[in-house]
Amino acid sequence: PTTMVELWKDSPQGLVKEGDTVELRCQGDGNPPPPFIFSKEQEPDMVLESRGNLLTLSSVSRKDSGIYQCRPLDSVGQTEVKGEVQLTVHYLDPAVVVPKDSEVMLKGENLVASCNALSSLKTVTVWYKDGKQVGYSNMLHLDDATYETSGEYVCEVTVPSLPSLHTSGSVHIIVQGGPQVVGVEEEVQLEEVAGRMVNLSCEAQGHPPPSISWNIIGSQVSQLTSSIISTVYEKSVEK
Repeated sequence: PTTMVELWKDSPQGLVKEGDTVELRCQGDGNPPPPFIFSKEQEPDMVLESRGNLLTLSSVSRKDSGIYQCRPLDSVGQTEVKGEVQLTVHYLDPAVVVPKDSEVMLKGENLVASCNALSSLKTVTVWYKDGKQVGYSNMLHLDDATYETSGEYVCEVTVPSLPSLHTSGSVHIIVQGGPQVVGVEEEVQLEEVAGRMVNLSCEAQGHPPPSISWNIIGSQVSQLTSSIISTVYEKSVEK
């Protein structure tokens, strides 16, 4: 009869995460090799369905964590012989970003955004804007907001010890304030041949989007309201 039993995790190799298929294999010293029954220490009266000396757990979740046991059927009536193994199923919940979705800031204001994801392992959080790293913690500090602060900020949460576990979230920042001309304000003087076409451009930032008006020698000739930052006004130069 079997006097010694060993139970181990046959696959996957390394740490186990939610969604994995886990195989636990049991082996004893009995001859001939007996069939085994598998159970979980937390539910000792429930026999788990197995095939021979192999227990397969498909698409495991954190609830499947615990101590698993196997017993040979040829040891009934003798001193209990069993094998045990601890199974830990790791997890990473979806990222939660605060503020959620979008946030309006006034020009010059400060804001602290947070990104958190519950995990069974140590995580690393990195913030990106336009593909560039702008923060390296679960807290993102936006100080003295300018119009350049506007945009989408994405936080990525990874588990260094289990790279296949990762999640992300984002927040869209809108900076509100009065019109501000892009670049240095300067007077431009042009000389052009009569009859030629001249393109003049003016770019301004603001939220809500500012309107742009054009003047010739101090008299307004047209009022243009645009939903975009840049407005181009074309005028034919006349003699």
